[in-house]
Amino acid sequence: MAAGFNNCQITEAIQNLPPELRETIYKHFLAIKLKEREALGWNLVHDELLIQPFCPERQLLVHILVCVAYMHCCCGGCCYP
Repeated sequence: MAAGFNNCQITEAIQNLPPELRETIYKHFLAIKLKEREALGWNLVHDELLIQPFCPERQLLVHILVCVAYMHCCCGGCCYP
């Protein structure tokens, strides 16, 4: 980044560019961010979170405990602590 520029000046400069050039810059920026995300393995993290148990009452991911009274459990043996 050039010395003497702050983020506001850069943002204003980008907004003053022609729309076609702004779109090109955005597409390149997005491609870079997606490559960084893939390199860090974020898609794997997302997939792993999708299969985790979720408690709708507490609105968070929870651990599952297997009931001692599995045969007589109304929750099918899977209880949230």
